[in-house]
Amino acid sequence: MKLDVPGAIKEIDRLTATTASQRATLLKYTAKLTDELVIKAFRKADNFYYDTRNSHKKLNRVMLQYCGFVRAIKEYRHLDTVAIHRKCDDVASIEEVHEARSKAAMLQRAKPRKSAGLDLYLPDLVKFKESGYSLRDMVDYLKQRNITVSHETIRRKLNEIRNKEQDQSTEP
Repeated sequence: MKLDVPGAIKEIDRLTATTASQRATLLKYTAKLTDELVIKAFRKADNFYYDTRNSHKKLNRVMLQYCGFVRAIKEYRHLDTVAIHRKCDDVASIEEVHEARSKAAMLQRAKPRKSAGLDLYLPDLVKFKESGYSLRDMVDYLKQRNITVSHETIRRKLNEIRNKEQDQSTEP
């Protein structure tokens, strides 16, 4: 980051209580955090800016938000360090966070699609479309059979079927 303000690096060092190498380490640590924690860190950065903008007029908004972000990340890293060394029950370690994220990803992959049973009813939906039924009527028909889809999903599926039929009819 190129700083045009004289003495800005010393001010950033003072506000964050870190050196340039420590800040680089903290920013690398940010990549390991969950999205929720990064968003919270950005919120803390904004709060830090609004709390300190009048007392630190030397630094512009971006620099003060950067300081607030580094302070928030430093706080999260401290909580992880405390959890790892003291094994506190109320503070999750970074390993536990990673494990929870991987479990959530596995569950997300394992979830059945909402339109899983839709393929069974595609021939019926084609007949309904030919008979003049609306997509909303088809959605209601599927809801009665415990299949929750939007009318857009049905429209997409019907278009796929129509395109396949057109491709097959044009082939010699």
